[in-house]
Amino acid sequence: MYVNPGLSCGSCLACRRGDHINCTAYTFQGYFGFGPGSQQLFEDYPYGGFGQYLTAPAANLVKLPDSISFEQGARFGYLGTAYSALRKAQFSPGQTVLIDGATGTLGLGAVILALAMGAARIFATGRNTTLLEKLQQLDPQRIVPIALGSRPTSEIVMEATGGFGVDALIEALGPNAAVATVLDSFNALRHGGKAINIGGVADPIPLEPFPLMCLQKSYIGSLWFTTAEGQDMAVMAHAGTLNLGVFEHERFPLERVNEALDAIDQRSGGFTNVVIMH
Repeated sequence: MYVNPGLSCGSCLACRRGDHINCTAYTFQGYFGFGPGSQQLFEDYPYGGFGQYLTAPAANLVKLPDSISFEQGARFGYLGTAYSALRKAQFSPGQTVLIDGATGTLGLGAVILALAMGAARIFATGRNTTLLEKLQQLDPQRIVPIALGSRPTSEIVMEATGGFGVDALIEALGPNAAVATVLDSFNALRHGGKAINIGGVADPIPLEPFPLMCLQKSYIGSLWFTTAEGQDMAVMAHAGTLNLGVFEHERFPLERVNEALDAIDQRSGGFTNVVIMH
């Protein structure tokens, strides 16, 4: 089983509408919450991922088939975040997508999920050219690597798409990324395209409202994913369309948890998967 750590109160207006991620007390179990009601959810479910055991609502359990290893299942949080972003973009087979920060943990997940969902072409940006080359080898025909800082991303995408642009943009850049990078990628969207933010760019992003209206582009935030979306991924992985074999696992026993946390800082982009084994 994979435990989706997203907890909701079940009684607010959003929860009664079935929109649990927008619960006013939404909480990541054992991590942090988003509202004053989160404290009660922490008290109801006080155990986190570093514990040997935990309790969780049955509705938060994703059933994993035997074909998915413990280590691969541990990656479902970041994978689910990327999958929900693609769904919010209404991404469908045959479409194109630009993934900013594609060599990172969130970005790599978005790449393999876009492949699984039938992407015709994936434009993948990053700064580490070695990791970009490694990423392209996952599907040399469909993945187009773009090294940030060489040429404007929008120029490369527009040339490759005959001036049409991409159907979707998944923003998975880190907090230190330049706002100019986001704006450049936004310009690579086609008319009516959707940008979904799952990254951590810290500074304000100055989007002009007039082009949003005239070109009907959207910039949408996406926080997490539903248990149902987690089950979708389990089914895709078992069927072989979602390739979870890309991860390079580094395993640590629970008593070496501090070493595991140090290893995260030394990881090789999104390919490295640091896992604590109980």
